[in-house]
Amino acid sequence: LKCKVELKYLLNNFYLIREKEKVEEVLRNLMKKLKEKEFEKGSSLIGPQRDNILIKFNGKEFRHFASRGQQRSAVLALKMAQIEVFYQTTRTHPVFLLDDLTSELDKNKILKLMSFLEKYPSQTFITSVEYDIISLVGMDSKIIKLENGEVK
Repeated sequence: LKCKVELKYLLNNFYLIREKEKVEEVLRNLMKKLKEKEFEKGSSLIGPQRDNILIKFNGKEFRHFASRGQQRSAVLALKMAQIEVFYQTTRTHPVFLLDDLTSELDKNKILKLMSFLEKYPSQTFITSVEYDIISLVGMDSKIIKLENGEVK
C-alpha cells in the first residue's frame, strides 16, 4: 500500500515556502513588524506556539478523516522524529513533555513510545490521570503524585 505523505508548516494559517532562507526571511520580517504590538499585548503574536503543521495523506488532510487517537499517534511520531533530528544535530538530549499520555493511546503504543525514549536519556516529563501508566514506563523514573491538590 503506497501512501504519499505531505507536511506543511503553517505560519498563522499561511503556508510557508519550504526553502530555509525564505522561511527565516519571512519570520524575521514578521518579528520586526509585530514587535511593538507584542509589547503592547504582553504576548508573542507569532511563533511555534501559534503555528500548525498540516499533514496530508494522499492529498487529503489527515485531521478530516483520522480519529483522535490516530492524530495523537501522528503528533507523537513527529515528536519522536524531532528528538532524533535534535540529537543528531546537537548531540544533546532534549527535554520531552508528554501531557495526558493515556488519553488517546493504547497500551501497545505507549510501550513502543517508552521503548523509543529509553534510547534517548533525556529528561521526560509525563502526566497521566492513570497511575498504572507508571508500570509501563520502565525507565529510571521519579513519580510525583498529586492528590486532592497535595503533592504525595
